[in-house]
Amino acid sequence: MSDNILDILEGSEVDALVKERIMIYGRAGVGKTRFGLSVPEAWGEIVYYAADKNSWLLQSISKEKRKRIHIIRPNGTDPTAMFMQFCMTDWKSEYPNAGVIVVDTYTKVALDSISWTANNLT
Repeated sequence: MSDNILDILEGSEVDALVKERIMIYGRAGVGKTRFGLSVPEAWGEIVYYAADKNSWLLQSISKEKRKRIHIIRPNGTDPTAMFMQFCMTDWKSEYPNAGVIVVDTYTKVALDSISWTANNLT
């Protein structure tokens, strides 16, 4: 007999307070950021790490939706250190109504980190 088991649950059995982790992936320009920043208000405020150039301007987001967004813009020389600081911050204590974190984009963070590391080897 197999050790693999399927649990079948009814929707009513799932706790409404359970939070999901969702990764949005796609090619450039398909609306990932707009989608990520347009989640329902019931999900809470949004902490937004704006790594892409000028992404902090939120040009594709309506002014009404911008009121829910806390923009975190890296400003330094070491992209790895800045992103680690972002990841290790307790955003719930900074913004108690925050329920969503968006990183725009992780690709930019990764490529900048590789480049910075290669150029700063001693």
